[in-house]
Amino acid sequence: MGNMNRRSFMATGLGASLTVATAGSAAADGESSDGRQNRSGFWREPAREIPVAGEADVVVCGGGPAGLAAAISAARAGASVQLLESNGCLGGIWTAGLVPYIIHARRESCLMAQIWQRMAAQHDSRLPFFNPEDMKVLLEELCAEAGVSFQLHTRVAAAATENGRLRYAVTESKSGRQAWGGKIFIDTTGDGDLGALAGNGYDFAHEETGLFQPSSLNCLVAGLDSEEVAGLDRWAMQQELKRAGVGPSYGLMGASLFFLGAGLYFLQATHQYGYRLFDSARNQTRATVAGRAENHRMVHALRQLGGKWRNIVLVATAEQIGNREGRRLHGLATVTRDDLREGRKQPDPAVSGVTYLMNIHPVRLEGNPAEIEALRAPVKPYDIPFRALVAKDVDGLLMAGRCLSGDFFAHGSYRVTGYAVPLGETAGVAAAVAAQTECVPRELAWEAVRDRRREVREAHL
Repeated sequence: MGNMNRRSFMATGLGASLTVATAGSAAADGESSDGRQNRSGFWREPAREIPVAGEADVVVCGGGPAGLAAAISAARAGASVQLLESNGCLGGIWTAGLVPYIIHARRESCLMAQIWQRMAAQHDSRLPFFNPEDMKVLLEELCAEAGVSFQLHTRVAAAATENGRLRYAVTESKSGRQAWGGKIFIDTTGDGDLGALAGNGYDFAHEETGLFQPSSLNCLVAGLDSEEVAGLDRWAMQQELKRAGVGPSYGLMGASLFFLGAGLYFLQATHQYGYRLFDSARNQTRATVAGRAENHRMVHALRQLGGKWRNIVLVATAEQIGNREGRRLHGLATVTRDDLREGRKQPDPAVSGVTYLMNIHPVRLEGNPAEIEALRAPVKPYDIPFRALVAKDVDGLLMAGRCLSGDFFAHGSYRVTGYAVPLGETAGVAAAVAAQTECVPRELAWEAVRDRRREVREAHL
């Protein structure tokens, strides 16, 4: 594999040792690869060499809260790091997704504390709320300071494994198809794209019914008098929308209007039901268009009411739709409903004392079916084990954020961004330790990860 590491490797026909899986790949028997459609309805792409754009100790796919935390922490632990992000900014749901709200921020996380402090000091943010543009700039600064190499507008399209170990992530971008070699990879795509492409097993939706939570497309609005709209909780906001004739699809969740400062507000009031987004660009498109149209209808209707809404204007809708349900990649351990209900401690706590509720958004406008609601329970402080961040079926792969290994109900708790950051932090340090000791994550002793994480945190307080 020496020549492939230095230059390029073939997209197909690589021999038995290196296996490449691509997004939407399928066997195509029949006609030659001259660009014509064959009898099976597929076009066979000719084999080609893909340039190796870079190699690093740690390759992180996905630059949202978990991914940026993983990348920065791995770099601080001494690893060379390549971060790949599909959007035109870092921050994921915080920025491109227009959810400018740090839910259940864990301040014992060194990186979270730094984000919190610098957002307040540099941008005068009304934390836990913030201006997404301020967050974009801060995250880019933090990555640059840590020595993280990152490339935006770059989406994972394939994964290459050798003897069960992940060797390359293959991406598509304006630079064409590129391969990125790494010693250790971290999937922080949210939807588990890299892990699935590499052949790791996964679960999706409620295990018995197949039902899943809706997505949300959020927006920013301005033109409001802060005194006139002060005190509008989600239920009062929902009634205002109903008074305007546009009862929000957020339904039983109400509708949220949060002040971000400097005349800017965050409005969260839409649900897009029944769109399976993690593996369908068509569904992503339909859900996004539906959510954007609803946001415009709501703002227009509110303005027609006059009064405190007379000058409301829609500033922006999200570029990245907020997808609550994606792949939950299989790990060496799985976080379960019983862990939350019983408050279980773990011998290898990647995050300790998680307390966020089982936040299962209604799977349909009228609410959740009885078989789901009956299983929701109060949450006692529980641990997320490091083993749930280690891929079960593919060596050299870690995951952090909402695609880690858990069941439907546990996922409703740990998926929020306040936990994504310390999860990414732990995965990044573990990846650096694995790369430096030339082992795979499943071989790591938890104590080595824990101790190195403590050293990295103390060095960057």
